[in-house]
Amino acid sequence: MLRHSWREVRLGRLRALLDFHLPYHLFQISVLERSPSLFAIDAVSGELDLYQFDEMPELTRDRVPQGQHEIGARLSIDLSRERLLDRTLRMIFLQGFFKRRQTRLKAVYIGELHLPYWVGLFERRGQINLEVIDAFRGKFEGAKMRQIVSQI
Repeated sequence: MLRHSWREVRLGRLRALLDFHLPYHLFQISVLERSPSLFAIDAVSGELDLYQFDEMPELTRDRVPQGQHEIGARLSIDLSRERLLDRTLRMIFLQGFFKRRQTRLKAVYIGELHLPYWVGLFERRGQINLEVIDAFRGKFEGAKMRQIVSQI
């Protein structure tokens, strides 16, 4: 995905490919009488796209492969819970449930999991450019993720 010729024209020559893992806090969210859902929010900034799981993923805290890069969690579980509840409530309102005056959300912390990403380092005219791919979803990430990676 990183070796397309148009990408090298835009970003420069691919110099390195790195694997790294980002921590996520996994919560079980209960909304009114609906069945609970599993959501994961990144534990670094709380601003990346949420993950929603249909079934319980395997928690990978101690399973980050040796020699791979890992970013440590920067958000507490309570702050992650607060941000997740805010974002979930916003999603519910956007789906048309805003007519209900008392939407009660409950978030129960399940654990921490680490999801894999790939970082391509490109060089063009002495400047380094980054591209980040979510290895779990197989899609390119945006500016928020590039900013997190550039800070490590």
